[in-house]
Amino acid sequence: MDMEHRRIEGQKGRRTGDKAYRKLIRTFTLIPDNFGLMQSQPANLEEKTNRYMIMLEEALKDVKTSAGEGSYLNKIADDYLDMARSYYNDGVHFAESEDRVNALVCFSYGHAWLDAGVRLGVFTVNNPELFAI
Repeated sequence: MDMEHRRIEGQKGRRTGDKAYRKLIRTFTLIPDNFGLMQSQPANLEEKTNRYMIMLEEALKDVKTSAGEGSYLNKIADDYLDMARSYYNDGVHFAESEDRVNALVCFSYGHAWLDAGVRLGVFTVNNPELFAI
């Protein structure tokens, strides 16, 4: 069986040759080619990690707890903020150790905790462009 028709274990209906599947398993950035058209290129891990670190730093500065003092939602906000800060600190450690994959994961997860808190309504923000709202 050729590569085009071989099924990938655990991916029912997906074939290794499917263009849509290849796009799902790779991260791309778009850059112009010589004709002004956009070509797919692998993302630059170092640049992306630095960008996500800065984005999480800014998001941590921007969020404010909106739940009432002593309320259950205030406890949730504190927990979400603690998780985001912990992931940020872990990400910095990994970045300093040149482990960019785990650093990027940490920065992404940290930001996800803040996004969840904003969507839940336990945080207010001044810069909504930093969040998935």
